[in-house]
Amino acid sequence: MILQKSGLEDYELNFVLGEIFSRIEIVPISKILPCFDEARKIMDPIDPDDTVFIALALCTNNDGVWTNDNHYFQIQDKIKDRIRIWTTAELIISLEIEPGGHQHPMDTE
Repeated sequence: MILQKSGLEDYELNFVLGEIFSRIEIVPISKILPCFDEARKIMDPIDPDDTVFIALALCTNNDGVWTNDNHYFQIQDKIKDRIRIWTTAELIISLEIEPGGHQHPMDTE
C-alpha cells in the first residue's frame, strides 16, 4: 500500500524507509502522559485515534509528525510553531537534500 501511494520504485521506498527508521526512537507512555490533556483538546474533536501522536509530538524533542491526513492541517492554529506536520512529499524532499545525508538512489551515475 505504501509503495502504491508513494509512487516510488521498490528500491527508492526501501531507501526512504531506511532513512526514516534510522531516526525512530521508542518512547515510553509515561513520557507523553503529561501532554495528553492538551493533546485531547487539540485532536479529540477531529480524530481521537490520533490524539496520542499529538501528545507525543508535544512532549518530546522531535522533527514533527509525518502524515498525509488532511485533518492535521486543521489544527495548525492550535499547534502553531510547536509541531511540524510533514507530508510524504516534504519528507522525501528533506531526506534528499539533507547535508551529510545519503545520496538518493536515483542520483547515482
